Amino acid sequence: DFDDVGKHRYAYRIEGYSDTWNYINENFIRITHLPYGDYTLRIRGQNSSLGWSDRELTMILRARKPFYLQWWFLAAMSALAAGAILAVWRWRIKELKSGKERLEAEVQKRTITIRQQAEALNALDKAKTRFFSNITHEFRTPLTLITGPLEQVMTDHALPTIFKRRIFGVLKNARHLLTLINQMLDLSKIEGGSMKAEVTRGDLVAYTKELVSRFQPLAGQKGLGLILLTPLDGWETNFDKDKWDKILYNLLSNAIKFTPADQYVQVSLTAIHKNAGDVIRLEVKDSGPGISEEHLPLIFDRFFQADNTSTRAHSGTGIGLALVKELVELQGGRISVKSALNQGATFEVLLPVLEAESARTLERSALPPLAQEDRSAPPPRKAPEDKAEKLELLLIEDNEEMREYIRYCIDPARYNITEAANGEEGILKAQTLIPDLIISDVMMPKKNGYEVTKAIRSHITTSHIPLILLTARASLESRLEGLQRGADAYLTKPFSPQELVLRISKLIEIRRLLQNRYQAGEQAADKDGPFQQEDEFIAALRTFVLERLDEPGLDGDRIGRHFGMSRVSLYRKLNALTGQSISDFVRATRLNKALELIRERKSNLSEIAYQTGFSSISAFSRAFKQAYGKAPSEM
Repeated sequence: DFDDVGKHRYAYRIEGYSDTWNYINENFIRITHLPYGDYTLRIRGQNSSLGWSDRELTMILRARKPFYLQWWFLAAMSALAAGAILAVWRWRIKELKSGKERLEAEVQKRTITIRQQAEALNALDKAKTRFFSNITHEFRTPLTLITGPLEQVMTDHALPTIFKRRIFGVLKNARHLLTLINQMLDLSKIEGGSMKAEVTRGDLVAYTKELVSRFQPLAGQKGLGLILLTPLDGWETNFDKDKWDKILYNLLSNAIKFTPADQYVQVSLTAIHKNAGDVIRLEVKDSGPGISEEHLPLIFDRFFQADNTSTRAHSGTGIGLALVKELVELQGGRISVKSALNQGATFEVLLPVLEAESARTLERSALPPLAQEDRSAPPPRKAPEDKAEKLELLLIEDNEEMREYIRYCIDPARYNITEAANGEEGILKAQTLIPDLIISDVMMPKKNGYEVTKAIRSHITTSHIPLILLTARASLESRLEGLQRGADAYLTKPFSPQELVLRISKLIEIRRLLQNRYQAGEQAADKDGPFQQEDEFIAALRTFVLERLDEPGLDGDRIGRHFGMSRVSLYRKLNALTGQSISDFVRATRLNKALELIRERKSNLSEIAYQTGFSSISAFSRAFKQAYGKAPSEM
C-alpha cells in the first residue's frame, strides 16, 4: 500500500549473527559492528491496515575481513617482523662483537700496561739487587781493609792493653756492620726471589750446640746464663745450615741483648713427628722486659722498634726479626712469639724437614766465639828454600788499597807480585807472564772475575794456573758460579789474612804434587778428574814428542808452533806443570820410550838409541845412566 507509506513497519534479522527480529519504522537498515563472515538478512513488512506479511525478503550479506586480517597484510607484517627481528639480532651480534673487541682491546691494553709495570718492577728489583750487591761490595772492601790490619795489630804482644781494648771496640763494630750488611742483602735476595733453601744432611743437634757455644763468651761477659735443652742425643736430618745459623744468631743476639745480668736465656730444640713428616721445633726464651700486647703483631715488621724506655737502651735496626721471619717462611715454616711486659719473651720456630735436592757438600770454616778478640794473624813469614827462585803471583784487583793490603799479607821473599787494575789487563798479563798463581777480584771494570776465570781456563797457555777469587758476594750461588767457572778457591770479603796465605800455600803445594806426578811419567786415569786439562795437554805433548823421536833437532820452537804457543810460553807452562824445561821433558820422554824398548828386547842398544833420537850410543848411555842409575846394558 503506497498511499500511507509513512505508517509501514519493518522487521529484520541477520541469521548467523542473531536469531532475534529487530523492528524499525524507517525504510532503511543500519548495520554496524558486524563481524566478518557470511550472513542471511531476512526482512518482512507490515502496513497500517494489514498484519505482517508472510513474504520475506532474503539477502546474502558478506562482511569482509579488515585489512589487518588479510593474508597479504599478515604476510607483510610477518615479513616485516622477521626483518625487524633479524635486524635487531644482527645489531645485537654486532654490538656484542664490538663490545667483545672493545673488551679484548681493553684487556690487551691492561695486559700491556700490567706487563710493562711488571717489567718495570722487575727492572727496578734487578736494579735494587744490583744496588745492594754493589753497595755490599763497596762496604766489604773497606771493611776488609779495616778488620784485616786490626786483627794483625791485635796479635802484637807489645801493644798496651788499653790500646788493645780500643782496637777491639773498633773491630767489634766493624764486624757488626758486616752483619747488618749481610742481613740487608739477604732481605733483598728474598724479595727478589733469588734466595732458595739449600738443604744438606747433618746432625742438627750437634750443629745447634756448636752455634750456641759461640754465644757463651758473650753471655758470660754480660753475667747471664745460656742454656740449651734438648731430649735428643743427635738427629741426622735435612736442614739448611746457613739459614739455621742466621735464624739462631738473630734470636740469640736479641735474647742476650735484652736479658739483664744474673738472668738466663734458654734454647730448646725438639723434634715433632707427624704423619706428614718431621718438624723441627726451636724455642728461644729470654728473661728481658718483654713486649707489650699492642706491639706483638708488629714485632716481625721491618725496621719496627718498640718505643718504650726498657728497649731504648738496646735499640737496633729492626732488621733481624724481619729477616728471621722471611727465612723461616722461605722454608715453609712459621714463627710466633709469646710475651708480656716484664715477663720476658719466647720465640717459637716450627720448620718442616725438607727433602735434600742435591748431595752438595760445602766446606764450613770453624766458628770462633763471638766475644773472641781476634782471629789468628798470618803465619810468620819464612824465607824461601831457594832464594834464587821466587814464585810469580798475579794480583787482579781494581781497588788500589786492597792491592796494597794483599801485598802486605803475602811474603815478598817467596813471591814476586805483578798487579793488574782490571780484568782485561789481568788476562793479558796472565797470558804474557804465565804466573804460578792468580788472585782476582770478582766485581771489576771491563771484565769481571768470572770472565777472567773463563778466559784463563780456556786459553792453553794459562789453563793450568791456580786461581783464587775474592768477592763481596757471600751467597752460595755466587760461590758455586765461581767454582763452576774454574776457580780453585773462593774467599769472601772481609777475609782472614791467614786463610788467604794458607790457600795460596795449599794450591802451590797441590801443583808441586802434580809436578811430581808428571815427572814420574804417570798418565791420567780419569778423563773427568780435577786436572783434566793439564792431563790432556801433557798427554798431547808427550804424543807429539813420541811421534818424532827420530828427530834429533826437536826443540821448543818446533813444539811451540804446533801448540800455537811461543817457546817462552811453552817453557813457563811446562815448567809450572812438571818442573822441567822443554829439553828435559823431551829427554825424559825419549828415555822412557828407550826403557820400554829395552824391556821388549826386540832391538839392540844401537838401534834403540837412534830410534829414540840420540845422536850417538855414548850420549844415549850417559843420559840413560844419569836418569835410571844404570847403564842400558845392565837393564
